[in-house]
Order: sequence, then structure tokens, then C-alpha cells
Amino acid sequence: MVPYLVKQSIDIKISFDDFLSMMKSDYECAYACALAATQLGLPVDPSVPLVEFHKTVKEAVADRKGEDYVQENLFELIRCYKPEGIEMPEYEEILKLGMGEG
Repeated sequence: MVPYLVKQSIDIKISFDDFLSMMKSDYECAYACALAATQLGLPVDPSVPLVEFHKTVKEAVADRKGEDYVQENLFELIRCYKPEGIEMPEYEEILKLGMGEG
């Protein structure tokens, strides 16, 4: 259930053209990074810890503009978040959702 709540949270946040929200958890960060990585053709590997995965995706979106406001909102979420690196039992499932496999 948690992975689907995370997906809904990020999907809702990035859907507004008057973007005001920020990510509030590593769970959201994992989903957002997997979503962005998939859109950019970057690899998504569940064996890579979130802190490292976020760093890779953040570097990829650092100076990149989104194709539309939804993608730009997604990139901004990633740019503004610093993961805590907490252990997430649902990490692999959340990544799969971000990759559109859930």
C-alpha cells in the first residue's frame, strides 16, 4: 500500500501548473528518481542505494529543462531534495512503480 500512496503523492504534486509542493520523504524520492531516470533513459538498479541513485539523477537533471511543466516539476522535486538514506523495505517495488512496471 505504501508504494501506491507514494506514487499518488508524487503524481499529484507534479500535475499542477502552479507548482508549490516539495517531497517529504525518501519514499517519494525513490519514486520520483525512478520516474525521471526512466524518462531520461538512465538505468534503475535496486542494488544502488537511494543516496547514490538520487545523486546520479540529480546530476542528469541539474541544468535540464523539462519537456512540459509536469516533467519540469518532477526535475525540480529531485533538485530540491536531499535523501536521508533510510532503509525502505519497499524500495524495489517503489522503483518498479516509477519505471511503470507496477
